[in-house]
Amino acid sequence: MSAMLASLGMPRDGSLVFHCLRHNANDGLARVVSPELPYADALLRKFIRCSIMGHEPGEDVNVQSYTSASMKELQALVSGLAYDLPDIAPFDIDFGV
Repeated sequence: MSAMLASLGMPRDGSLVFHCLRHNANDGLARVVSPELPYADALLRKFIRCSIMGHEPGEDVNVQSYTSASMKELQALVSGLAYDLPDIAPFDIDFGV
């Protein structure tokens, strides 16, 4: 990952690392309000987010033992991710050659 970031011209001074990607994804998932999950309360959304990120869901026995999420529910949360990024121009092959 570090070599790829360096090839993109990003500084390799320890300020931008792979964990930044995980942190941003976790923050983005925490902010998703999905119309495909209108029944999901904050605890279910947190459970789904933890499942996606590979984190432990919590110490509550209800969460650990009785809560589950379907692939469709996980996909709905991921589909809701949105970042305010600039548009990426299409690659111009003639200019690239």
